[in-house]
Amino acid sequence: MNQEVASFQQLFTLFQALHIKERTGATFLEIARFPHRETVWSNILAFYLDPNREHGLHDLLLRSVLEVIGRENTGVLSSLHTVQVHTEIQTAKGNRLDLMVISDQFILGIENKVLASLYNDLADYGATLDQQAGGHATVYKVVLSRYPVIPSHHFVNVTYAHLVQVIRKNLGQYTDYADAKYLLFLLDFLKTIEKHHNLPLIMENPDILRLLQQNAAVVEELVKHHTAYQAELVRKMDRVDSVLVRRLYTSGGLAAQLKNARGVLRGEGARNESSRFSWQGNPLMKFTLAVGDVAVWYQVGIMKGYRLRAHYWVKGPQPVEHQLASAGVQEQYFSLAESDEHMAEVVERQLQIIIDSLTQAYVVAATLPTNSELQNDSQVSSALPDTHTLNPMLE
Repeated sequence: MNQEVASFQQLFTLFQALHIKERTGATFLEIARFPHRETVWSNILAFYLDPNREHGLHDLLLRSVLEVIGRENTGVLSSLHTVQVHTEIQTAKGNRLDLMVISDQFILGIENKVLASLYNDLADYGATLDQQAGGHATVYKVVLSRYPVIPSHHFVNVTYAHLVQVIRKNLGQYTDYADAKYLLFLLDFLKTIEKHHNLPLIMENPDILRLLQQNAAVVEELVKHHTAYQAELVRKMDRVDSVLVRRLYTSGGLAAQLKNARGVLRGEGARNESSRFSWQGNPLMKFTLAVGDVAVWYQVGIMKGYRLRAHYWVKGPQPVEHQLASAGVQEQYFSLAESDEHMAEVVERQLQIIIDSLTQAYVVAATLPTNSELQNDSQVSSALPDTHTLNPMLE
């Protein structure tokens, strides 16, 4: 094994050892169709900010907020039993502050900005918080927002990205005591934040960035090889398509055979003879074969493992698919090492089987007697057995 391959293998081993978080599936707020509702988010935050609620996570969220603003070590969390959390606090001017956390030692006010911009009267909000403190408690004033903002009147900005990162960092210290149900709800809420606030993946997976930084040269070389192999697969498809165009559309080729059966064979490229096209950026080869009310699509695309995969699907009676499978039409896999000629031969052979099956079905169907021609039971019994034996697709 040369040094380059050994470096790639080491990188793969290190990458596989990472615990990568992925954002998949709908969250509860998405299911309920409230993924961006500010009041809903504020209510959820209020529940978890209160260390005395039944979630069992104690001061996880409150401590995380204070940590983000650099106030977690001030001793203000020494008397959690006095903490109260309120939402929609009316100010002297009739405005409403989203969240207020009150304790004997501190007052925390949070203006929550899920999607809206910061247009609020922060001077009014700040005065309300100062009045509540009465000079006897420390006041923390926070704007919690999607994007960084520059607040005024002694408010500090906390982004959701930073807060989620700190919550996840601290979470392990609290899971042993948490109510499992409310822990799942919190994790689902964090997932909603991450999905709808487009948080950079590095906030969830900082180990990936470190791995990439420490192996930048190897990663760049690996990406170069990956890109080269992908490009070669596309070029292979182009070459195979050119071979098939020369073979399929001659006077005795498969297109002519299907046309004689009143059917059609065409590619999905810009020219009907070519099968090559791209869909949503994916390079593909695709043929359409149709006779009567039966259509078969045969497609070749790039799959994982730097291979090409050919498969098909059918529109028509269910027995058609069974007929094709029993005749030998199946998924095919091709590697870069195989010759273009060989791949073209395999694809042509598969198309030939499909055409033979469709042609046979059409010919037999065209020769079947109509109801008016079937005069008695003996005619029915003499007409159907051969048909069913030769063409199970008609059953």
